[in-house]
Amino acid sequence: MFTNQRDRMGFTLIELLVVVSIIALLIAILLPVLGSAREAARAAQCLSNMRQWGLGSAMFSDENDQFVPDDGPDQVTDGTYTINGAAVSPIESDIWWGNAIMPYVGQDPYREIAIRAINSGDPTDVPLPGDDSPWICPSAELPSNPPDVATAPYVMPFSAGTLGGLGHYYFNYVANSKLDRNSPKRWPNSNEEAITVTQLRTPSSTVNMLELRSSLSELDSNGTNFIYPDGDVVTAGSNRAKADWQRMAKRHNDNCMFVYFDGHAASISVAYADEEGPDHVDPSRNGRNKSDHIWIPFSHADN
Repeated sequence: MFTNQRDRMGFTLIELLVVVSIIALLIAILLPVLGSAREAARAAQCLSNMRQWGLGSAMFSDENDQFVPDDGPDQVTDGTYTINGAAVSPIESDIWWGNAIMPYVGQDPYREIAIRAINSGDPTDVPLPGDDSPWICPSAELPSNPPDVATAPYVMPFSAGTLGGLGHYYFNYVANSKLDRNSPKRWPNSNEEAITVTQLRTPSSTVNMLELRSSLSELDSNGTNFIYPDGDVVTAGSNRAKADWQRMAKRHNDNCMFVYFDGHAASISVAYADEEGPDHVDPSRNGRNKSDHIWIPFSHADN
């Protein structure tokens, strides 16, 4: 007829503290694991995005006499193209990678995205970090510190030409800016430098596109310097619409995503992509071209 008084009182303070300590210990153990799993998922999505770019680029080349989508000017505000005797801004051009590739994988060219942002009057109506978009790396963030906060693609206006207004652009995947250096080819009916896939000795090793760094703050710092994992000091901001070893991202455990001209994408160590040594294209000089990772197919890859 009598119950134990201790049973009615529940847990003792010591028992509660033990339970709380065990829960805290489990959380401390699991959080890094969950963080690693989350980043692994983001990296997988980023690699999938790059594969889309590689697929679209290959399809464009197949239908355009093997010409590679144009890497464009350093910034989409720079100058114009002359095609068939007419001046065309890059954002309007069908050969610019931002317009050329995406329709082949069922996505809008950037020109149309820009038009929507112009018509809405809201410059944030472009793909931005946090959006589920093939333009955006899931691990990317908008820059929040100098010098990139003033020069990042997001805050730079593009010249909309006949689109009739100004807009903003932001993207994480860009063309290899060194690709057509010293190429003898030109786009048909234009004086723009061009290359074709058939010019490349090893398409499977030649960098087509890569991740653009959003901010110098993505890099490690050494005093006042930002550095790559190999110790190279990096000073170049992210204010470009294309990239090379000076602007590649290292968002994925010190790796950057690349896509090559056979369409395959790979996660490559930034230290390896930046490493200098006997140049594979020009062995008489040092550079960054390697047998499995070629930045510049027509000359050595130095600065």
